[in-house]
Amino acid sequence: MFYLFEDIENKKLNLLDKFFSLLFLLLPIALISGPFLSDLILSLIGIYFIFISFRDNLWNYYKNYFVYLFICFYLFILFNSIISHDPFFSLKSSVFYFRYLFFVLGASYLLKINYKLINCFLFILIGLTVIIFFDSLLQFLYGKNIFGWNQFPSRVSSLFGDNLVMGRYFSHIMPIMFALLLIQKKNNKKILFIGIVLLSLISIITFLSGERAAFINLFIASFIILLLTSQFRKYSLYLFILNIGIIFFLLISSSNLKDRFVSQSINQINNESGQYLLSREYEALFVTSFRMFKDKPILGHGPNLFRIKCADPKYNVPKWGCSTHPHNTYLQLLSEIGLIGTFPILLSFFIVSYFYIRQLYIQWFTYKKSILNDYQICLLASITITIFPLTTSLNFFNNWISILYYLPLCFLLINPSVNKANKLMKNEAIFQKSSNF
Repeated sequence: MFYLFEDIENKKLNLLDKFFSLLFLLLPIALISGPFLSDLILSLIGIYFIFISFRDNLWNYYKNYFVYLFICFYLFILFNSIISHDPFFSLKSSVFYFRYLFFVLGASYLLKINYKLINCFLFILIGLTVIIFFDSLLQFLYGKNIFGWNQFPSRVSSLFGDNLVMGRYFSHIMPIMFALLLIQKKNNKKILFIGIVLLSLISIITFLSGERAAFINLFIASFIILLLTSQFRKYSLYLFILNIGIIFFLLISSSNLKDRFVSQSINQINNESGQYLLSREYEALFVTSFRMFKDKPILGHGPNLFRIKCADPKYNVPKWGCSTHPHNTYLQLLSEIGLIGTFPILLSFFIVSYFYIRQLYIQWFTYKKSILNDYQICLLASITITIFPLTTSLNFFNNWISILYYLPLCFLLINPSVNKANKLMKNEAIFQKSSNF
């Protein structure tokens, strides 16, 4: 029911198809470098899809609920920016937001016409995981990574350098990796072994990053995958115990990690100045954003304008109540685009939650066919941690994190039939004509 296209297919690729397929494969690497290259790749893929939409009459790609919902959301935030207190600044975040729609459709198109792209993308993700794992371990043990970049206090950033988002990156990439892994036509034991290794490596990487919110996101995504997927469900308890053991070992072996995850967390919640929900800084930001929401509950103050309006004494909690964003997706959306703008995101969360509950009920209490396959469950897990309301988050309109938000949709909108892919690969004539990756 999620699929925009009935099945993947294979066709003879032209030079432009190959070039933009290569760009898509480079996206996970570009994300490590920061927002510039990754946003450039996203924009180029989007522009290419607009071009081929006219060239090849691909209008059927636009006839689906995702496109309709996105267009409504985009037009609303554009209108909201225009009528906001600072239209020029707000429009910087909203006017080109449509590029995410064309990126999702463009990437789905490339995945649909070239089944090999799925496997190549998986191999790149696995390769990056292994490389960053060993580089992170090197930086953790010796204070410097392979390029001589120093470790931050209690934080490992590896190839991400000054951008302390390594844990965030892998918490969003892991479910996509598992989705692509679970559609491989291999022995189930091999898939299970690879999955165990990858989950262990990513758990260690995320824990070493010192990003507590990212580690919570990883736990949520892992819990969903281990609980609901048919291939991992029966081993979920053992995998859970294994990862808890790894984390416990890291905690007792590193005073820096223990200080970051235990001591700092306790001190932020309960210290000499009082008791707080998460910390006095976060609580101040939450209160500021809620005051902004109460002032304009329907439309909000304008996309990405929290950083400006939070300084207003009318809303500001002194000393800690102003930042670039309030560090919670829903509080940011409520304060910036109000109830109308927040509704599609909240609705998405309830719909996904409904599918999880139905899936769980079917698995445990009935013998009916599951409504979700393992591939869908993993991709929805990535979307869940994006729209989960009870964790801290990055700026919703930040281009780097937005790419990670929309990336699972590229795969969710296609139906990668392994059987058909294998039949195509056995067809020598098609295989020779294609000359794909």
